[in-house]
Amino acid sequence: MCENNSLRNLITKDNQYIIKQLYFKSSSDITNGNGIGKRTTVNLGVGKYGDIDIDLISNPIIIFDLNDVDLEFVPEKIFNYITFEIGGQQIDKIYSNHMTILQKEYGLEVKKIGSKVFFPIPINCLLKSNGILASKCKFHEIRFWLEFTNEPSIQCIGDMSLRIDITMLANKPNWTNICGNILKESFNDPVHGEQLKSNEGKIYTGDFKNQQIIKIKHFQFTGAEQCDNNENVKIKTYFNHWVNKLYIFFSNTTNINGNIYKEQPFDRIRVIANQVIILDLDFETLLYETVSKSKSNSVLPKGVYIIEIDKYINYYCDTLNIELEGLSLPSPDIHFNVYAETTNYLKFDSNICQLMFLN
Repeated sequence: MCENNSLRNLITKDNQYIIKQLYFKSSSDITNGNGIGKRTTVNLGVGKYGDIDIDLISNPIIIFDLNDVDLEFVPEKIFNYITFEIGGQQIDKIYSNHMTILQKEYGLEVKKIGSKVFFPIPINCLLKSNGILASKCKFHEIRFWLEFTNEPSIQCIGDMSLRIDITMLANKPNWTNICGNILKESFNDPVHGEQLKSNEGKIYTGDFKNQQIIKIKHFQFTGAEQCDNNENVKIKTYFNHWVNKLYIFFSNTTNINGNIYKEQPFDRIRVIANQVIILDLDFETLLYETVSKSKSNSVLPKGVYIIEIDKYINYYCDTLNIELEGLSLPSPDIHFNVYAETTNYLKFDSNICQLMFLN
């Protein structure tokens, strides 16, 4: 999480602060199944707690109150995805069959206590000491969208709310210096570095003196792909930001739980960036790399593999392709999934928050 340079550490340095937990209700009535198959929102409103500015929001947790205490809580049976938006612009989107993977990766634990399920949302820019500058979003609502499935088990949910940490500072930080430090560390970004340099002078003068830019990580997913058993299968990816790492797994599309295929699916994997092979691993070595590189002490779900792209190259890939050698799957319903942790930047300007570089 880069704790030392995290946003909370930067804004609270030499400053007094208070962290509170706020609770927000869903905008839709889920009781008796009114929310089944539909999207519901949780609006956090604007960056105020009473008359006090909320300087940072972080660590969102959904709390489900179950009518049936014996219900087995499986995320894939409850909702299809969760989207985080500011002012109507999507900042990040996590699909249900990715949530368990990311919760394991970030050391987040889903807990069921009595009739309540506490479900942390694994959106990187909001986790731990990261966060969003809510005080810079005074005129644009911060919200979460949840799309529920049509599964009957959702009718056991009696109520839903969202808990989130808010940080309030005693003194207003020096946003210009904080933003300047973040920008300077990002000038070597192989994709957006030059454009970020052009913004450096603007944050100190004129109409741009109140502009802040923060670096975030978010996810891109371009869909599951059906692959035929073959000695050599080539897969093209379509990620358009600087890719930090790839998460790779196979899942059964006919299973409502979206079960991850846990057996060995191939013999060898290659990653090709700009027509150059940057990684060539047999399956056992890939498995070792995945276990040794997981951020948390928790083991990732079996069948999920990590490739740290930024370990092998320091330049932007116009094309990033994957080759699987010796692919062998027991059913055509088992599809290949790859999604990427990518780098982007949020710009706060005149009380507007938006991604600098759109997907």
